[in-house]
Amino acid sequence: MPTEKKAALIEDLKECITDCSIAIATDYAGISVSQMSELRTAIRNQGMKFKVVKNTLMKIAAEESEWPELQELVDGPTGMVFGYGEEQEAAKLITKYIKDSGIELKLKSSAMGSQILSAKELQEWASLPGKDELIAQLIGQLHGQIAALVYTLNNPITRLARALNSISNS
Repeated sequence: MPTEKKAALIEDLKECITDCSIAIATDYAGISVSQMSELRTAIRNQGMKFKVVKNTLMKIAAEESEWPELQELVDGPTGMVFGYGEEQEAAKLITKYIKDSGIELKLKSSAMGSQILSAKELQEWASLPGKDELIAQLIGQLHGQIAALVYTLNNPITRLARALNSISNS
């Protein structure tokens, strides 16, 4: 039976897991306290949470939260990033932060629903264009096609107007 303190930690983890759309496991070994504070601030500013977890407590919280796939993520020293909303945004943020800051945070794996992604798969997925970028590309493609359609439909009318104008001037 867990102590009151451990029970409170489990409840805190369950609260983080609830409504979480993606959970990213990291290995935080070798990170200084100041780097950890910067990481936590960057993650918090994006509406996400970062928790250093005890593996046993995380496994209990995952089981009780009905997201047992999270149990596969914890092994060794583990820091969990809990992302809410668009899954890819959380992956992009954490991979970009690691790259830009030069900290030695290592990605382990992640869970989205029942799908588990390895660190390599997560990085590849984060490098793909996001939802907003894809929408912008689609709009750009549609704009070009619509402009061509307007020109095609407008061309016969314009030619008729020019022909009538030349006849009236003669």
